Amino acid sequence: KVPVRDVWRHLYDTDRLNNTVGLPAIRFEPHPDSKKKGHFLAETRLGPLKVQYEEYPFEWVENRFYRVLRRFPSGPFKEISGGIRLEAHGEDGTALEVFGEITPRNWIGQMLVRSVMKKMTVHQVAEEARRFEQAFLARASLPARTHGQIFLNQLDTRLKRMAAMPIDKALLPKFREMLAGASDLEVTRIRPFELADRWGRDRFEILTFLLFATREGLVDLTWQVICPHCQISLAKEENLSGLETKAMCTTCEAEVGVDLSGSVEAIFTVNPGVRIARVETYCIGGPANTPHVVAQFRLAPGEKRMESIIADAGVLVGHSYQADGEARLSISPSNDTARLSIEISPIGFSGSAENLRAGDVAVELVNNHPDEQLVVLQRERWRDTAATAALVSSIQDFRELFPQQAVAPGREIAVGRLAILFTDLKGSTRLYEEIGDVRAFDFVQSHFRYLVGCVAKNHGGLIKTMGDAIMAVFFSGYDSMAAAIEMQLGWSQFLAVQKQSNDVGLKVGVHQGATVAFNNKGMQDYFGTTVNMAARIQAEAAGGELVFSASLMDDPDVARRLKSIGAIAEAFTAHLKGIAADQKLYRLKLYCAMPVAPARARAS
Repeated sequence: KVPVRDVWRHLYDTDRLNNTVGLPAIRFEPHPDSKKKGHFLAETRLGPLKVQYEEYPFEWVENRFYRVLRRFPSGPFKEISGGIRLEAHGEDGTALEVFGEITPRNWIGQMLVRSVMKKMTVHQVAEEARRFEQAFLARASLPARTHGQIFLNQLDTRLKRMAAMPIDKALLPKFREMLAGASDLEVTRIRPFELADRWGRDRFEILTFLLFATREGLVDLTWQVICPHCQISLAKEENLSGLETKAMCTTCEAEVGVDLSGSVEAIFTVNPGVRIARVETYCIGGPANTPHVVAQFRLAPGEKRMESIIADAGVLVGHSYQADGEARLSISPSNDTARLSIEISPIGFSGSAENLRAGDVAVELVNNHPDEQLVVLQRERWRDTAATAALVSSIQDFRELFPQQAVAPGREIAVGRLAILFTDLKGSTRLYEEIGDVRAFDFVQSHFRYLVGCVAKNHGGLIKTMGDAIMAVFFSGYDSMAAAIEMQLGWSQFLAVQKQSNDVGLKVGVHQGATVAFNNKGMQDYFGTTVNMAARIQAEAAGGELVFSASLMDDPDVARRLKSIGAIAEAFTAHLKGIAADQKLYRLKLYCAMPVAPARARAS
């Protein structure tokens, strides 16, 4: 009586599932054979026995099945295999099959199958599914399996301090319940956007909530470096200064460049002063470890197989860990093709269809390569649930709460994409002459506070002030434009509150693209062509104007934002100082409809 997607989301986390049914923790190492990417060498204990085995890559199709094979070179077992199959029964029902097979090597293995290994039988997993069904129908939470010690006095003291922070206090009881009652696994790997989705709250609200919780000692912030291809964790650092410019992935056998927007993610862990939780691994290759992967198949040399997947609208990328090349597949309800053929040969990976119909898609798999192949079909937008370092470090609350968090001096790290905003004042020189240095200085400081408010409200962060100007950074082009528009639309009211003439105009410029993060006197800063262009674009604006680049105009979200306020951008071409090619820019005169003082000659 539970929809397929909900059953899948509960059972696909094999790390949590194995812990829940009481299986022991396991130590994993990537297989040293380069032809066995995705294989792991594992070691654990079953009672008094130390057991070693080779874990083959999981195979799965999202919302349909998963299975895994483990082979033992010695000891009481030859191999263990198992998994689940799901089939929808109407909109709200699921038929669940749990299967497993244990092949003993000797009488000791037979004895263990009857005693200790009972927990590895289908009955344990099936019982867990029944418990989940009961909780789901009752809209209740399942009790978690916890091992460590919980210090409730410290938990409540720190929560009380946090209540004084600018957060929604209604979240505190739910947060307390999670820190005190969730499993060790859940509280040692808190992903803010996943938590927000689970709680039905705004993602930035929960991210900011966790940042304040970090400051109050309820959780700790860790930066996890992830391989952008296989999603294996490569390194963990407590401060951005610990990040290196490159990392080695032993699974992919490749050195990857560290990118704050693509391979570094913020993870929160319960603080040991509140709760001592075990950081242990119970399964490493299950579907929950790579939720962006829709399907994964292991093909022996010469193997041919038919499978079926459920493809949602969007883009799927197909590739194999053991072969070159990839196939990009556009999925849409309007497409006609419902069959995909994948072939892996010594030449590389190839897919027969570029456009597929959303829904059930038949997949023909052919391995004409002499080696085993691990084929993956993954969503292109897998980072949607990751709070990347570029995003987290760009918001104002983070920069104010953790000013010491910056990349190491002399260690510049790439940021694949950021939006950069510059502002400046028109008429500020005349202002100093007319009202005096002290009042003019106070006005400039007030205008900084006004601008930072607009930046922070739209999930951006102030990088620095320069004279009368600011530089701000945003992870999203949409947010940068929303902040810029808010600055201009509210400027008239700001001047009225400050009792200043409308002769003082605000000039704003925005551009987005690749940048480089660096340490500027202990603070995180950015440089590169994108930053230079944003500064030059701002110089093209007059008072009351917002000028922005084609990279923003081409963003569908930005286009929708402009349409929602009835704004029409004027296109023009400009030669920007230090930039070789002429640039197509767009101008918005947002302030022109506001009350203005009698016209004067324009001041530069």
